[in-house]
Amino acid sequence: MAASSRALIVHPFFVDSLNEPPVTLAPCWPTLPRECLLNVARFLSAKDLCQLSQCSRDLNELAKDESVWENLARKTFNVPHRPDPPTSWRALYKFNFEIFKRVFAGDESDNRGGAHAVRDVWRPLRRGANGGPIRLSVAGSS
Repeated sequence: MAASSRALIVHPFFVDSLNEPPVTLAPCWPTLPRECLLNVARFLSAKDLCQLSQCSRDLNELAKDESVWENLARKTFNVPHRPDPPTSWRALYKFNFEIFKRVFAGDESDNRGGAHAVRDVWRPLRRGANGGPIRLSVAGSS
């Protein structure tokens, strides 16, 4: 049986670093100010925010911050600027995402696709409460 060797092949540029102790990096994110972390989180997608929330309790709180979801909802769905949403910004984003998914991708249960889904959503909106067509009028005109 061959004797085991502890020889390393090292590039000449790194030969001097063999005698130095190994470098260990501690995570620096806990030391950053919350506002700095929020600014970074505002650049993440919804999927990334959901994954971030699973990393730790601190990052879970950060990923659920209303300002992050407000920014994402306004950026993704062009939500108008109002002082307060009817519900949380995260719930509003989720609602809009589900509607867009149903309209553009079609409901997964019927396998009909986007065009049928648009028709299915538009048809009830096109008719009034009594089944007749909706009459649109411009404000100020009779």
